Amino acid sequence: MNRMRELAATTKAFMLDHEEATEQDLKEHLKEMAEQLLTEPVGSFWDGLSVSVLEDAKADLRELSVIGRLTINQHRHLQESLKLVEAAQDRAHGDASGLIDFIPVTSTVSSSPAHSVTTHCQPLSWSVVAY
Repeated sequence: MNRMRELAATTKAFMLDHEEATEQDLKEHLKEMAEQLLTEPVGSFWDGLSVSVLEDAKADLRELSVIGRLTINQHRHLQESLKLVEAAQDRAHGDASGLIDFIPVTSTVSSSPAHSVTTHCQPLSWSVVAY
């Protein structure tokens, strides 16, 4: 039962529960997640251990790819979500380039970490996927 709750939380955090979401909606969601991962302290999503929020999210996404009944767009989004999680792990080791790749050059992102990233859906929080 706990495992199903964990998978449901990951599904929701990565918008995989929105079958009607367009490819643009899903890309925008990943862009917003990347912005948050770039502007928050690394300690809020990575504890330096192999068992972390990022590792859990990656494992959940892989499992959802196998067991989930997903549309083609959802599978594409799931693969992009995996890339985002891996990029967040790279940032924890000093390489933010992967996360920057999720943000178009024309995008306006606050240069001050004091400004929070707002979204058109629920506010993003890595605690959603932290069990």
